Amino acid sequence: MHPFNFSALALLTDIDVKQKNYAESIEYNKRYLEIRPTDYNMWMFLSQTQLTMGDSLNGAKSAYRAMEIAPDVLQVQQFWQTRFTSEYRDQVLKLHSTNREQR
Repeated sequence: MHPFNFSALALLTDIDVKQKNYAESIEYNKRYLEIRPTDYNMWMFLSQTQLTMGDSLNGAKSAYRAMEIAPDVLQVQQFWQTRFTSEYRDQVLKLHSTNREQR
């Protein structure tokens, strides 16, 4: 597979989730996002996979990234508001503001 074939990476991400190979799916998803970092759908897909693995903090970080990219998309807003507790949302917002201040 060509390293910049984002379509193949998206397909492999989906196949691995369906086969419950979540760790491998996350790796393909991250490779995809290296090529297309503004694809909010893939950030949400990554977030959902991280949640499935029990990694709520990184799931919230990925969902927040989708919010940064597509703040006007209702599906993204609802995902951020309903899938994460206020504790995780606050934690991610605090991390985000700290990182912004350090730049």
